Amino acid sequence: MKHLKTVSELHRDLGWAPPENPMFSIVSQFSDQLPEERFSTDCYLIRFDLRDEGIPSAVLPEGTHGNGAMRFIHPGTDISAREITVGSNGFVIVAHKDFFRGQRLAQSINTYHFFQYYASESLFFAPCEAKLITSLKTKMEREYYNNTDEYSKDIILSHYEAMLIYVKRFYKRQFRDQMAITDSVSERFKSHLETYIKSGLLKRKGIPAAAHFAKQQQLSPYYLNDVLQFKTGNTVEGLVLIALIAKARELLSNSPVSIEEIAYTLGFKEIKKFALLFTKMEGYPPEMFRTPKGGSA
Repeated sequence: MKHLKTVSELHRDLGWAPPENPMFSIVSQFSDQLPEERFSTDCYLIRFDLRDEGIPSAVLPEGTHGNGAMRFIHPGTDISAREITVGSNGFVIVAHKDFFRGQRLAQSINTYHFFQYYASESLFFAPCEAKLITSLKTKMEREYYNNTDEYSKDIILSHYEAMLIYVKRFYKRQFRDQMAITDSVSERFKSHLETYIKSGLLKRKGIPAAAHFAKQQQLSPYYLNDVLQFKTGNTVEGLVLIALIAKARELLSNSPVSIEEIAYTLGFKEIKKFALLFTKMEGYPPEMFRTPKGGSA
């Protein structure tokens, strides 16, 4: 699989006109001949596809808008040209990762988890949301095509960041609209976590990460984490640790085995880490739980 390091390489390989800026571009005209080979790039990609005819409702999840979608692609992702080609009312925003160097976005862009979502987890925007996104794109485009000066980059970045913040809001709206899906994801996670704890896998394989549970639902780890945080207020890691401490209380109350063995049974490699977590979450160390004072809590 080839890797396209620069914005210019990406444009050239996909048959797009040369970029106006070597680190940033906005593309709305696409070649009819798409290369078949898959590739990765050092760029962040935002794909906006507005469909006049709408997306057939048969292929949309319940509670989903059907007039278009946005997808966000992180540098290094394995993609094809078809995945970032849009219709006549769409566009693609390309930003090389070094475009953010020295800027606030260099750090904060990692908090926009939707760059790590799968294509099936795209944002299906409402009409008013599409207008807002398009207006921000137009403002960036105005700077992109005009003669650049010392203010151009800051202006582009301000609109780019505003777009990402709005998308965060729109995803929360989508999680709410798709409550049946959100509830289903949450319930399946709880079931898988209970099964993992009861099966003895904690002792053999350790404490599972988000990727383990995401794979079982064919979701990206970041999407699963964001859905669960929306639904429960806790991340995957937080929910796992809550369940482990609940199991620890059960074992401390009903099992004669040592605290060290309980820690290993629950997937902790070091008893110190288990004791610190238990104390943090319960307010006292695990050995106190077995005393009359702790046990009555």
